[in-house]
This record gives sequence, C-alpha cells and structure tokens, in this order.
Amino acid sequence: MKSKLLQVASCLLLMACSSNSKEEIFEGSKLNDYVEKLPSVEQIAPFEERKVSNDTNRGRFRNDDFDLEEYEVAVGFDEQFLFSANDEIFYPGSLVVASSVIEGEYVPITVPRAPLKISTSLVGDKTSITVDSPKLSSTRDAISSLLSDRNFEAPPASLRYTTDEVFSKNHLKVAIGASYEGTSTSVSGSAEFNYDKETTKMIVKVIQKYYTIDSDIPSNPSDFFVEEFNFKSKLGDRKPLYVSSVTYGRVFLMSIESSMNKIDLEAALQGSFLKGKITAKAEFEFSKIAKTSTIKATILGGNSDLAGAEIGDLSAVKDFISKGASYSKENPGIPIAYRLRELGTNEVFKNVIYSKYTKRIKKDAALTKRISFDLNFNWGGVKSTSGADIDPYYIYIKRMNRKTRAVSENRVPGFGVYYWTKTRLEGVGKDDVVYIIYRDSDGNDNHAFKLPETAGLIRKGLNNATSKDLFPYDSNPYITSELYHKTSVLKVGIESHRIF
Repeated sequence: MKSKLLQVASCLLLMACSSNSKEEIFEGSKLNDYVEKLPSVEQIAPFEERKVSNDTNRGRFRNDDFDLEEYEVAVGFDEQFLFSANDEIFYPGSLVVASSVIEGEYVPITVPRAPLKISTSLVGDKTSITVDSPKLSSTRDAISSLLSDRNFEAPPASLRYTTDEVFSKNHLKVAIGASYEGTSTSVSGSAEFNYDKETTKMIVKVIQKYYTIDSDIPSNPSDFFVEEFNFKSKLGDRKPLYVSSVTYGRVFLMSIESSMNKIDLEAALQGSFLKGKITAKAEFEFSKIAKTSTIKATILGGNSDLAGAEIGDLSAVKDFISKGASYSKENPGIPIAYRLRELGTNEVFKNVIYSKYTKRIKKDAALTKRISFDLNFNWGGVKSTSGADIDPYYIYIKRMNRKTRAVSENRVPGFGVYYWTKTRLEGVGKDDVVYIIYRDSDGNDNHAFKLPETAGLIRKGLNNATSKDLFPYDSNPYITSELYHKTSVLKVGIESHRIF
C-alpha cells in the first residue's frame, strides 16, 4: 500500500514539475515578430516658428500700438525635462504606451519583467547593478544601493542658464521642454502667469546635471520580459517606448511676469545673474526687474524646498549657486530629465511638442507715417574725396516710389545764386527713395547721392521728439558718398522735420 502511495506521489510531483517547467519557458520570437511589424507612433514633423495669421487688434487686446499675430512652432526634444517631484513613471527601463506619450499622459506598461542591468555615468567603483524584477520600487532600491554602497568621484560642477519667453499655457511646454502633463501642470502652477495681461512672460532655467542612470539596450524586445503575456493588448498598436536614461541633478526655475519689454528684460537678466556671478551690478540689474515684475522661484533637488515662492532679490539664486553645488551621497540630486527609446529599434525617440500662440507685435510707426523736412545746402557742401572744392551748376531732387514706380524731379531754386539754399520735401513715405543730383551747365549728371531710407528718418524723429532737426548742418550734417563713382562726398542738413 505504501509502495503504491509513493508511486502516486512521485507521479504527481513529476507532473507538477513538468507543468512548472512548461510555464517557465518563454518563447520570445512571437513577441519580437509582433513588435517588429508594429509601426512607430506618428508625430507632426518639427518646424521653426512661423506666422499663421495676422488678426489686427481683436478682442480684449485691442490697441492701436500693437498687432496680434498668431504663430505656431513644433520642436523636437531627444531629452525632456522633468520639473516636478512626480517621478514614478520615469525610471530606467520603464515601459510606456507610445501614443500616450504624444498626448502627454505617459501610460505605463505593467507586465512581468526580466532582470535588467542599469549603470551610472559616475566614475569610480563598479558602476552597474542588476535589477532582478524591474519596477519602480525595486529600481529605486537598486539605484540607492548603487549610489550608497560604492565610491564615485564627484563630477565637476557646471550650471547651464537658459531663458525663454512664454506666450500661452500651451506654449509653456515648449519653453520648458517637457510634454508630460504632470510637469507642465506643476510648472504652470508655480509660475501662475496671467495670460490675459499685456505683460512679458519669461521662464529662466538654471540646470545642474550630476550624472545619469542608464539601462542596458535590449538586443530583442523579448529581452525585457520573463514570461508570456497578452502583448497585443498590453503594448498597443504602435512600437512602445522605454526610458533608457534618467538624468539626476537639481533645477532652479524662475518665472518672471514684467511690464518691461522683452529686449529690456533680457538685457537686465543678462546683466544680473545669468553669467553665474552675483555682483553688486548683478543685484542692481535684478532690482530693476523686481520693481516692474512678479517673480516666483522653485528649486528642485539640492538642499532647498523653495516651491513657487515670490522673491524680490537674488538671495535664493545665491543659495542655489553656493549650496548643494556638488554631487555627494548626502546630495545625490533628483530625476530632472529623461530620454526615451523605441522598443524594437532602440532609436532615440525625439518627442515633438507643438504649440500655437498669439504674439503682441508693436507696430512700426515708421511704416505707417510720412515725413516732411528741409534740405539745407551749402555751396561748398560737395567736395572730392581728396577735399577739393567742386563747383556744381544745378541741384535736382529726384523722388521715386518703389511700389508705383512714379518719378518726380525738381530743381532746387537759388542754388548757385546764394551761398545757402533750402528746399522742402513734403509727405515722404516709406516707399519713397530720394536722390540728390548735381549737374553741370549742359545738364549732365556729375554727382548723384541718396538720402537715408525714409523709415529710418521717421524712426530717428520719433525717438528724438525734442529736436526738429534730424541732421543739423552746423553740428551733425548727413554725410554720404557719391553713388556710382565714389569720387565725391556730400554734406547736407536734414532739418525742421514734421512727422504725420
């Protein structure tokens, strides 16, 4: 009886072992074939900023001094930034559904995984470790063990400064280089830009990269998995993506909303801390910004917990530069950027972020106004290049319109009779070109000169409202060379202007 029972038990044990061994066999060829045939996820092709439309003075922004112009841009990023503490999806080896990345959602693919080797870019002891069952918790444990149990050299401290103007909440993703909704929501919440206000909005990023944690590249898609699963439903209908590299470091993120224009704001920023040194001059330049702006700052990584706080001086920037400036076991940094690759091809996935936004473009008054002015001639105002006097017989003013091709020509009365002669030009527009022609007694053109572009004259007049003389003959005459043979020089006054 005992013998029979032993035989039955042995058979059952053998069957169980046989059954388990069958379950442990993972045939990856079908999965490899399936992934190989999957198309890559489709994206819009990157393109530089371009104008979509020009809808002048619409809606709440109606203003005679500005035009509203709609622009669009599509920028490809092979590395994206992660300006938030939400990093549960972004660890080396993490798999995500490709189509969800395009939508900014990053849906994870959760299936049993094969052991994965990860390594660090830090220099020192053994730089790699194997994650037996890759998922968030086990990968975190492995990274912690890798960094704490071994000795690595501290990488050189280097900070990278960038500034980007922001035009809309959607455009913020392009400015920060992040498509993940969690990141853009976090930054948007910290910045709190008021996109209804006619202000200049700027994002300043100060980034310090310590090191990367990278996953080994699989030879085949099946290398990532340990057992059979319904890959058609799990992986989706496009080649999935995986996080191949995560950059650790720290970030100082500053949002500025200012009444200063872009040019003045950028100049003040360049003069303040963007060169990496906090000097008395830097403090002064930043104080100019602070007087006209709402400034908020967020620090991620390092030894600070500053998050969306309003600041009025450079003390927070000073602290960021001086504290936690180097990697150490006590200051390992946090995930600040990641890189995706496509499963099956292992090609770096360049995520394209598209945005459409409206810009307020200040109108160039010089292109819409006209100018009248006197030309003040002196008998000795034209000389050879060697300084010798030239005695012309007549002066003619020739006006030509670039658009209509209309030409008019008038002789300057009194020239040659009087030592000083003035003539007035009325209503000169941006399309008008004005020539001064000196002729001999036979009517031959001896010397031809061209006045400055009309738009330039109008701008000069608008920028100097206190003076009626653009180029006063006595103190600052307009001087120009002969157009064709360059053998003579003209000195003329452009005075008593009126812009309308």
